[in-house]
Amino acid sequence: GPYPRSSPCAMDWQPDEQGLQQVLQLLKDSQSPNTATQRIVQDKLKQLNQFPDFNNYLIFVLTRLKSEDEPTRSLSGLILKNNVKAHYQSFPPPVADFIKQECLNNIGDASSLIRATIGILITTIASKGELQMWPELLPQLCNLLNSEDYNTCEGAFGALQKICEDSSELLDSDALNRPLNIMIPKFLQFFKHCSPKIRWPHLWPPTEPLPHSSAFATLEEEACTELVPYLSYILDTLVFAFGKYQHKNLLILYDAIGTLADSVGHHLNQPEYIQKLMPPLIQKWNELKDEDKDLFPLLECLSSVATALQSGFLPYCEPVYQRCVTLVQKTLAQAMMYTQHPEQYEAPDKDFMIVALDLLSGLAEGLGGHVEQLVARSNIMTLLFQCMQDSMPEVRQSSFALLGDLTKACFIHVKPCIAEFMPILGTNLNPEFISVCNNATWAIGEICMQMGAEMQPYVQMVLNNLVEIINRPNTPKTLLENTAITIGRLGYVCPQEVAPMLQQFIRPWCTSLRNIRDNEEKDSAFRGICMMIGVNPGGVVQDFIFFCDAVASWVSPKDDLRDMFYKILHGFKDQVGEENWQQFSEQFPPLLKERLAAFYGV
Repeated sequence: GPYPRSSPCAMDWQPDEQGLQQVLQLLKDSQSPNTATQRIVQDKLKQLNQFPDFNNYLIFVLTRLKSEDEPTRSLSGLILKNNVKAHYQSFPPPVADFIKQECLNNIGDASSLIRATIGILITTIASKGELQMWPELLPQLCNLLNSEDYNTCEGAFGALQKICEDSSELLDSDALNRPLNIMIPKFLQFFKHCSPKIRWPHLWPPTEPLPHSSAFATLEEEACTELVPYLSYILDTLVFAFGKYQHKNLLILYDAIGTLADSVGHHLNQPEYIQKLMPPLIQKWNELKDEDKDLFPLLECLSSVATALQSGFLPYCEPVYQRCVTLVQKTLAQAMMYTQHPEQYEAPDKDFMIVALDLLSGLAEGLGGHVEQLVARSNIMTLLFQCMQDSMPEVRQSSFALLGDLTKACFIHVKPCIAEFMPILGTNLNPEFISVCNNATWAIGEICMQMGAEMQPYVQMVLNNLVEIINRPNTPKTLLENTAITIGRLGYVCPQEVAPMLQQFIRPWCTSLRNIRDNEEKDSAFRGICMMIGVNPGGVVQDFIFFCDAVASWVSPKDDLRDMFYKILHGFKDQVGEENWQQFSEQFPPLLKERLAAFYGV
């Protein structure tokens, strides 16, 4: 291969001149519109990925080759980002170290496109479970916020904000000794930054899933309200950039618009903003052919916009919805032809279908009940039935997400398919594919809430798998929480069927739900557990301390739920008698004792 092995020390890696020219040529070719050239590029990429060193060349072009044009440098970073996504685990340590070092040293590049690309790259590495392995990342980024140089400040802030969105749970955990305690004051100070320039485009705050700290809640409100007066100005800038930007920079622009939409949410739903933002997006949407890969980032961007605008997206929803259905249908048809005659047809690019399903999810979530007429006039349920059985896990993952969203938005169209869909959901409760399993579990929970007692014939199809997953060691936190919620919801609608298994899941059930915020899902799950305890109180006796702890994790349960807790706690206390209860509650941690005494008088 063309690449000399790198020296073991990351710091002084230097490219081989011939290798560098080869990489540059590849980057130039990959910007060619010619499909034949594109194919060659793809093959060449596969080849070069055999050499871990290739990644050193990519980062080198991004951070050091200032003589090259920006789109080429940015593209080098985006290819590297895809490599990180696909095989970061197998990068040799010196390569990984060199990449990390280059990112941190160049986050303040003079070009905003390069800064944004480095930010995306940092986040991708961080999201690969690398936050623990890269302890210096957050402190260094926070440090860079103090820089006198506006670019460095802005670059560091952009990266921090992306990490907050992607790795929120980790940030508030002890695994990293709670970096948020340092970061929150930093952000607040940052929003009061004297330079007005730094206060607008890069202000969008870390959004929604952030840790449940009150400091962040105020930060979110402050930042959102800080941002809202600038929305009109920000949108003008973005729309102006639309006219100017060439292909590669458009990707960054879509990302910026999507991020803005995720951050300000419904504040974007104002006629004047919609009139600025939608025409250029729809114009691009109409220019692009169904086969054009540039649809992906645009579809993702529209997904965020539709979710933020909600009813404001109604005027645009019909053509967007239709096209997504068409993309799914075309891909399925091509896949079928390819399966039957592999020698005659090409395998389809299933990404078209995946991104289309995701956008349909965004529409269902944003439009809620308004999506009903669109669903009624299309064959989406039939297509969904096929997608749910696709061989590719990512397709199934997106299908189950859409199924859950449609269940919430227009169950009237989902209900007739339940008998066909449930066995498929049951077979996908396989933790080997975490995201597929997660979405299938979540969809089952949403279906329970709509079906009520009519869920009864389907409980046995899914219950054993769910109980098995909740008891497995090393199941990721999100999957545990979703599984617990769905078990609770099954028990809520069919307590007689689920309660006999109570003892087999009550303990992991309690430990996985004690950490989540009060919300609707948690509410329905706990109602289910209370009903099951009513049916089978013996099932909870051995693990009652875990139930007490889970109950104490509620900040403000609704009155009738609090009554259910009260009855169970007092029922148990009366059952065992004062003396036994005293001995039992001796084992409680002080905080748990206090809370149960204060809220439930036990």
